[in-house]
Amino acid sequence: MRFLFNWNNFNLYRRNRCATTPFSSEGAGWGGEDAWRNMWQVSDMMQNSTAKTRAVQRPQGTSGETPQRPTLSDARRALAKTLDRALSKVDAALLEPSLTILLHEARKAIKEYRALLRLVGTNEAKQARRLAAETARGLSSARDRQACRDAVAALREADLLNAADAAHIIEAIGPDVSEGREAQAHREALRRWLNAARALHASHLIAQVNTADIARNLRKGYALARRVTDWSEPVHLHELRKRAVTHRYQMAFFAAVSGGRGGRRAEKAQKLREILGGYQDVETLKQYLARWPDAQGDLRDLAIDAGSLYQRRLVKRAHRAHDQLFRRTPRQFGRHVSLAQE
Repeated sequence: MRFLFNWNNFNLYRRNRCATTPFSSEGAGWGGEDAWRNMWQVSDMMQNSTAKTRAVQRPQGTSGETPQRPTLSDARRALAKTLDRALSKVDAALLEPSLTILLHEARKAIKEYRALLRLVGTNEAKQARRLAAETARGLSSARDRQACRDAVAALREADLLNAADAAHIIEAIGPDVSEGREAQAHREALRRWLNAARALHASHLIAQVNTADIARNLRKGYALARRVTDWSEPVHLHELRKRAVTHRYQMAFFAAVSGGRGGRRAEKAQKLREILGGYQDVETLKQYLARWPDAQGDLRDLAIDAGSLYQRRLVKRAHRAHDQLFRRTPRQFGRHVSLAQE
């Protein structure tokens, strides 16, 4: 076989959730120095981002004192700044020459932006969330190949696929979007959305943040993420993953304004999101494999069955993590995130 793997490096790559591929569909082996450089660039970026997030989430000092409860006006000012920073992250992503890194950073910033808009709670904020969601959906198709590769790596790590079968599937998935017409379309779509989002901020949202009931909206987000109607259907688990993402960003925001309170909860929500994200990656892979011709039916069926088994394991893990994270009632949680009135 002309396609060779170093599974230790590949699993490290998957755990860091890079949005690049170290593989090339042309020639043998890995995709060369550029692919490796891109891979480690994303890896380092994500590790630095995680470290910064945790530094913000955790209380300062070691005195053991309970951090002072933030005031509502402080939280509103912080929310306005954090929303603006989320848009600035998309601005920064557009300067990234690598399309793969651009899409990864832009989608992450849009998720944060949408989660924080729920704390505003107005019709205009809902409109802004809808526009952001439409833009994010346009970018997600470009990540499907990466999701499939992540799923293959997870199945291989779980010993549900052998190296030869995994290599064959990875090679069939093919390369990511190149810098061409499709890449330019993604960049233009992001710029159009960014301009529209800033205009909506100037006309309505900045003023509405100053009247937002942030604690109430934090409680609503918690109650929504706590509610699970079905653990067996991918569509319901996909919806739960989105709610976990929202809770994660909202609690990271609350931790930043309250001296670290809620930071550990944000980390646990991120772990739940990662489990559910792995489930969604496998679902994307299964949908891709279902389109394979009957000539490849044996490997197709084997990989789909392996994916289903792995998904059942992930659902059990997600269920336990969810029960632990959302054991409080919304009323109890509301007391935890209350804001001081001035």
